[in-house]
Amino acid sequence: MMTYDELKEYLHCNEAETQTFLPNEIFEELKVIENVQHRAFAYAYIYLTTYLWRYAKYGEMQYKDLTQEKLKEILGRKGDERLNYLIKKDGVLEQLNWLETTNNPPILYEWESDEQFLAVKKEISDWRGEVYFTLAHDWEDSAFYEDVKPPNKFTAKRPIRGTHRYPNDPEWVEEYDDGYEDGTFGYVDNTHRVPIEVFLYCMTKKEVGIKGFYMYAYIYSKNQLFGGFDATFSNLSAQLAIPEKTIERYLDIVRKFNMVIGLHNQDFFVVGMKKEQRKANTYITNDIDLFSDEPIQYKKIKVLKRQEYLKMLEDEKKKKEEEDIEKYGITLTLDQLPY
Repeated sequence: MMTYDELKEYLHCNEAETQTFLPNEIFEELKVIENVQHRAFAYAYIYLTTYLWRYAKYGEMQYKDLTQEKLKEILGRKGDERLNYLIKKDGVLEQLNWLETTNNPPILYEWESDEQFLAVKKEISDWRGEVYFTLAHDWEDSAFYEDVKPPNKFTAKRPIRGTHRYPNDPEWVEEYDDGYEDGTFGYVDNTHRVPIEVFLYCMTKKEVGIKGFYMYAYIYSKNQLFGGFDATFSNLSAQLAIPEKTIERYLDIVRKFNMVIGLHNQDFFVVGMKKEQRKANTYITNDIDLFSDEPIQYKKIKVLKRQEYLKMLEDEKKKKEEEDIEKYGITLTLDQLPY
């Protein structure tokens, strides 16, 4: 496994190329992948291929460093052929219209926007711009073509949602055929943008990996929409179609490396607690400068046994009765009267 700095150098990352926008609907659409670890891999793979295309890394890196096997290795799944059904030509991610196989990747990109694009921008919903790509085959008649020509068997993945946001909607097909583009390379409404630095951190820390990246990205997308994100394990389980035990494990990963803060909005938890007394945790993603290099102890909610909880309710009831007697005196019912 590469270190953070090694992967950063490997991908030719720089401060001007950190923003990778993905549609928020990705989490819903990837639910068709039932294996949760495979789904986390699919999300990270789409993120990586989108980054490589958006910043035309095929013109900076050697093609041998951009093969599908190399991408799997970056994502911590070196040699794992079980994942090929997701990323192969006409595989699941292509059937879902997230990716397309091509042997004509971008080698240069040119950027135009209607305003200066800042690395940190609080309001992104109204921002738009245009990216123009020079593809490898555009240079076929150039003397430099041999320098940029992809090897015969080399293939790259074009991120379809970068140019066409709704490829599965028949009503948009004709518009796209006419050249209309509304993808995340130019329009960033209802998207999230996990910085590449977070990706580098996750992929170079074995304990975090694609699972931590997937969970962080989901909470990050909610934070960008709502600020603090309130959710119980059961809420998250329903939203992501992931078993609660798995949700608990994934949250533990991002919390023990201080990637996510969990604020408890109740003092304790007990199985069988009254519904009106249950309060969801508030989850907030940290910036990378607050991430921990080593696992840390974080505050977990106190768990009471059911017997303790019932005794607590009984004690509270008695205390309330005593306070009422002290305040209002003894109240007798008709059947308690002596006449």
